[in-house]
Amino acid sequence: MAHLEANCTVLVTFEESTSSLKESDLQKKLESKDDKVKIEGLKQIILLTLNGQSFPKLLMSVIKYTLHSESHLIKKLLLMYWEVVQKKNKDGVLLHEMILVCNAMKNNLNHANEYIRGSTLRFLCHLQEVEILESLIPSITANLEHRHSYVRKNAVLCTCVVYENFPELIPDAPELVEQLLYSETNPSAKRNAFYMLITCDQERAVNYLTSIVQTIQSQSESFQLLVLELIRKVCRANPSFKSMYIHSIFNLVNSPAHAVSFEGANTLVALSSAPTAVRAAINAYCQLLTSESDNNIKLIILARISSLRKRNEKILQEMLMDILRTLQSPNIDIRRKTLALALDLVSPRNVGDVITLLKKEMASTDSLDGKDGKYRKLLVDAMHKCAVKFPDVVPQVVQLLMNYLGDENSSSALDVVYFVREVVEEYPTLRGEILTKLIENFDQIRCSNVYRVALWILGEYAADSAVLDVVLLTIREAVGALPLLQPRVQTEEEKVEEEEEEDPFAPPAAKKGPVGPVVLADGTYASQSSVAADTTATAAAAAASAAAAAAASAAAGPTLRTLIVGGDYFLGACLGCAVTKLMLRFVENAGATAESSEEVGKAILLMVSVLRLGGPANPDKKYIDIDSSHRLTMCVRVLLDPAKYKQLFLARSRETFAAMMLEQREKAGHSQQDKKIEVVSQADSLISVRQLKNKLEEFDEYDNDADLSRALGGPDTKTSKLNRVYQLTGFADSVYAEAALTVLDYDIVLDILIVNQTDAVLQNLCVELNTSGDLKVVERPNTVTLAPFGAVHINANIKVKSTESGVIFGNIVYDSSSGTSQNIVVMNNIHMDIMDYIGPAVTTDVKFRSMWAEFEWENKVAVNTDIADLSVYLRHIMNITNMACMTPQATMSGSCMFLAANLYARSIFNEDALLNLSVELDSKGKVGGYIRIRSKTQGIALSLGDKIQAKQRNLPLTKA
Repeated sequence: MAHLEANCTVLVTFEESTSSLKESDLQKKLESKDDKVKIEGLKQIILLTLNGQSFPKLLMSVIKYTLHSESHLIKKLLLMYWEVVQKKNKDGVLLHEMILVCNAMKNNLNHANEYIRGSTLRFLCHLQEVEILESLIPSITANLEHRHSYVRKNAVLCTCVVYENFPELIPDAPELVEQLLYSETNPSAKRNAFYMLITCDQERAVNYLTSIVQTIQSQSESFQLLVLELIRKVCRANPSFKSMYIHSIFNLVNSPAHAVSFEGANTLVALSSAPTAVRAAINAYCQLLTSESDNNIKLIILARISSLRKRNEKILQEMLMDILRTLQSPNIDIRRKTLALALDLVSPRNVGDVITLLKKEMASTDSLDGKDGKYRKLLVDAMHKCAVKFPDVVPQVVQLLMNYLGDENSSSALDVVYFVREVVEEYPTLRGEILTKLIENFDQIRCSNVYRVALWILGEYAADSAVLDVVLLTIREAVGALPLLQPRVQTEEEKVEEEEEEDPFAPPAAKKGPVGPVVLADGTYASQSSVAADTTATAAAAAASAAAAAAASAAAGPTLRTLIVGGDYFLGACLGCAVTKLMLRFVENAGATAESSEEVGKAILLMVSVLRLGGPANPDKKYIDIDSSHRLTMCVRVLLDPAKYKQLFLARSRETFAAMMLEQREKAGHSQQDKKIEVVSQADSLISVRQLKNKLEEFDEYDNDADLSRALGGPDTKTSKLNRVYQLTGFADSVYAEAALTVLDYDIVLDILIVNQTDAVLQNLCVELNTSGDLKVVERPNTVTLAPFGAVHINANIKVKSTESGVIFGNIVYDSSSGTSQNIVVMNNIHMDIMDYIGPAVTTDVKFRSMWAEFEWENKVAVNTDIADLSVYLRHIMNITNMACMTPQATMSGSCMFLAANLYARSIFNEDALLNLSVELDSKGKVGGYIRIRSKTQGIALSLGDKIQAKQRNLPLTKA
C-alpha cells in the first residue's frame, strides 16, 4: 500500500524527558486553572505530537479548557497545536470537533487585538483543509481593509496562499489585492501585495510596475528586490521588454542598499551581455567588496565574479585592480580567494600594476613582526606564479623576495628560496645579481631548510673567481671559528685531582696554595698567597666570560653555526657538499698553487670539525647519523683526489635539477590543458530525457551518451544504486527489509523497502534506527500499517559529521495480533565506508611536509602482501585508499630494490589524509616495509589503516 508522509510546517527541538509523560498527566495540566500549567501542558502535547505520538482523546479537552482563554501565549500555542494535530479521520473526513475550531478562528479574525488577528492569518497560511478555509474567506478578505498594517500584510499573505492552493475559494483575489496595492502606503504590506500579483497574476503585476517605473528608486528595499525578480521573469519570457526596463535596472544597480545592488548586478548580467552592462555589474560587485563588512557576503561576491570569467575575461582583466582592493580585508580566506581570482585574470597588460600592488602589500606585512605569516606566504606564491607566467617581471620580483629569506615564517622563506633556485637555473643573465643579493642576506637566514637550498645555489652557480672568494668568505664567517667542538673547561677541583695523579710526591710549593688563613708551627697565622688568589680569580673570570659568550651566542638567534652545533648534521652535510663544489671550481680556476692547497686544507678542516662534533666526544650526546657521516667522508676524499668524482659534483647535480624543472613544467602544462573548457554538446544537438521514455524505448538510437557509457563500463545511475542495496532481514522473517543507500556528501538517504510476508495485518509498524560514530538520525521513519503481503517504502535521513567510519543498526517493531505486546525483528548492521567521503587531491611538497609535521594522529601498518612488484603494490595501495601519489613518476621509474612515495587525499569535510609508503624487496623477492598514515583526526588514520590491512594482500580479481 502506498504511504504519503504528512506535511510538516513546524520544527521544534524535541526533549527526551517529555516522552515519558502519560495522557492522564497531560489531561490534568489542561484542566488546571493556572495559565502557566496550561501553557506547560500545551507545549508538551505539541512536542509529543511532532515526535509522532497521537492523543485523539485530548482534542476535546484542549477545546474545552483552553479555547476560550484570553492569554495571548495560550492563543499562540493553540494555533501551533491546530497546525500539528490530526484534523481528519482515517477516511479523510474532517473531524466534528473542527467545527468548534472554525468558530474560534472566525472570532480571532474579528478580534479587537491586531496581534491575534495577524497571528491567526499567518496560521491559516499553513492550513491545507479546504473545509476549514471555506467558512473563513469573508473574514480573511475583510482584513485586507483593516486599519492596522500588521493585519493587512498578513491578510495579503493568507489570500495569496489560499488563492494558490484553492483558487475557487477567492476567484477575485488578484483584483482585491491590486486595489489594495494602489492605495497601500506601508512598505511591508505593499511588498506582500506585489508578491501576490507576481505569483498569481503576472499581467497585473507588470501593469502596476509600468505605472511606477519612474519611482522605483523611492520604493523600499524589499519591494525593489521583487521588482528585479519580476523583470527577470518578464524579460526571459519576452526579450523585447529588456529595452523598457534596462534603465531601471541600471538605477537599481547603483542603489545604496547592498542587497538591491547585488541582485541588480545579477539581473543585469543575466539579461545582457553588452560590455557596458557587464562593466556596470562588475563595478557594483567591486563596490560591495569594499563597503560590505560581512565576510561571507564577500566570499559570495568573489564567487560570482569568478563565474563571469568564462565569458567576460577581458572586461574582468580591465577591472582587476578594483577587485584587488579586497586585499584590504583582514580575513585570510577572502585574501586567498581574491589572489586566486587575480592570478587567473592577470595578463601582459596589467601584470606590472599587479606586481606593484603585491609589492606594497608585502611591504605592509613588515610592520606586523611575523604575525601575518600566512598572508605573506600567499603574496609570495602569487608573485612566484606571476613571474613564472610572465618572465618579464622576474627581475623586479626576485630582488624584492630575496629580502624575506630571513622571514620568521619558515614556509614563506622556503617558498622564496625555491623560487630563487628556479630563477637562477632558467635565467642565466640574472645569476650575478641573485648571487650577490643572496650573499648579502645569507646571515639573515634563520631556517635550516632555507640554509640547505641557499648553500646548494651557492655551490652550483658560483663559478667566477671573484664570486668564489666572496662566497667562501661568507660561509666561513657564518660557520665561525674552528673547531666546532670546543674543549671542555676544567674546574679547580678537577685540576687539583689531575695534578695529584700526575705527581703525588711534588713539593708543597708546586701545589695549590691554601685557601684562607693557615696556622704555622710557632702559632702565628699566615695569609693565602697572592699568586694562588690571582690564579683562582683569573680562572673564575675566564669561566664567567666564556659562559656569558655562550649565552650571548645562543641569544643571537639561529645562525649556520648554532644550527650545526645544535645537532643538525644534515645541514652540515649540505655545507660540506657546497664547500666541496666551491673548492673544486676554485682549484680549477687558480690551478695547483700553494694558495689553492691552503684553501683545500681549510675546507677539509671544516668537514672534519663537523665529523668530530658528531663523534663520541660530543658532550650533549648528539651524534651524527650514518648518511651525513658518509656524505662528509666522501667530500673529504673528493678534495684529496678530485679526478674521479669531479664531474659528478660539478655537472650531474645541475643536470638532475634541470630535468626536474622540465618535468614540473610539463606537468603544469598538462594540468592547464585539463582545465580548458570542453564542449559537452552542441547547441543544436537533440536532448534525450530517459525518464520520459517508456521501457520499450529505453535504448534509443539517439541516446549515444548512455550507450557509450554503458559500452565503456561507465557509471549508470540505475545499476550503481543497486550496488548499494543492503539486506536488513532474512527471507524467513515475518518482515523482509532491504535498504538502498545513497550518499549525498553530508547526508545519507536510506530508502527502506518493507515487505509483509504474513497473511495478517501488521499494525503500528515502525523502523527504529540508531547509529554509532559521527552519524546522527535526522528524520526518523513514520509508523505505518501494512496489509497482508503488502510492501511499503520508508525514507530515513542520516546526517554525517566527519569522515570517521560509522554503523547504522536498529529493529523493526510492530504490534502483535492481540495488540497487547510488540514483535521485534532485529536488522543487520550497515557499515559506512570511508571511501564514500574521501577522494584524491593534489598539494605541494612544502604543504605536505608541514602537514606531516603538524598532524599528531599516526597509524603504522606493516606491509603484508603477495605482490612481488613495488610499482604494482604502490598502484594497488592507491586504488585501495583512493589517494593520489605526490611523488613524481619519473623518480620511481627503472628497477630498484626499494621504493618510497607520498600519497595524499582530502575528504568532503576538507580533512587531509597523508600516507607515506616505504617498501623494499628482500633477497627472496618478497615486499616488506611499513605504511604510515597521518591525519588531524583519529578516525581517518584508523579507517584507512583497517582498509589497507584488509585488502593489501592480493590484487582484486578482474572480470573477464
